[in-house]
Amino acid sequence: MTPAAAIILAGGDGTRLRPLTRRLTGDDRPKQFCALLGGETLLEQTRRRAARLIVPARTLFSVTRAHEPYYGPVLAGVTQRNVVAQPANRGTAPAILYALLRLRSTAPGGPGQPLRVRPWRALDTLAAGTHLGTIKGPEHPHNLAWGDDDGQTLYLAAQTGLYRLRLGVGGQP
Repeated sequence: MTPAAAIILAGGDGTRLRPLTRRLTGDDRPKQFCALLGGETLLEQTRRRAARLIVPARTLFSVTRAHEPYYGPVLAGVTQRNVVAQPANRGTAPAILYALLRLRSTAPGGPGQPLRVRPWRALDTLAAGTHLGTIKGPEHPHNLAWGDDDGQTLYLAAQTGLYRLRLGVGGQP
C-alpha cells in the first residue's frame, strides 16, 4: 500500500486579506507567506503540522511561480520535486490536480500505480488519465467533489454558488 501523502496548497494570491497583509509586511505578499500569529508564516505552521502525520518526502507544496521570492526561503530545504510551482494561479482544483499528477509520477512502484484521493474524489478519474469531457459553468469552480450515495454527482463550489451536475459516472471510492 502506498504511504499517505499531503498536498499543501500555497498558491493563492491572497486578495481578500491584502489590506491586512500589506499593513503587516509593507508589500502585497499573500497571507500564506505572512506571520499573522507568532513568528511563523501560515505556510510554515501548516508544514510543521503536516510533518506530524506525513513524512516530509511525501509532502508536496503547490505554489505559484510568481510567489517564489516568498516561498523560496521557507521551502529552501525541500526537495525540488516536492515543490509544484504552477505557472499562474488558476484556482484550487488545478493546483490539486497538478500536485496529484506529480505525486503519481513519483509514487513508489512507478507512475502506473493507482492513486486514491479523498475527499477530492473528482480528481481520481482525471489523475487516472481518463478525460470525461469538459464542463463549462457560469463561473470558475474553486473546489470539486463527487457526492451522493452512489458517488456519481459532481459538485462544483465557486465564488458565488454551488453547482450540482449528475454525470452517471463516479470517482474511485
